[in-house]
Amino acid sequence: MTGWGGVGRVVAKARQGGRDVTAYNLGIRRDTSADVAAPWGGEARLRLPHEYDCRLVFSFGVNDCMANGEDGSRG
Repeated sequence: MTGWGGVGRVVAKARQGGRDVTAYNLGIRRDTSADVAAPWGGEARLRLPHEYDCRLVFSFGVNDCMANGEDGSRG
């Protein structure tokens, strides 16, 4: 058991394949995609140098699908 989670396993596999990968797991427990929508641009600008061809990967959990509150609305 590595304790890496999904992000760690993907990064490890990419590195084994010879890719130079830097990962920033910025997940916050119980965040939904709406919670991620506002801050991601600023976070990316701080971490992605303009001189490199960079990529972003977004991964969302179950919080967008779960019923919230008594009215059964979605996250």
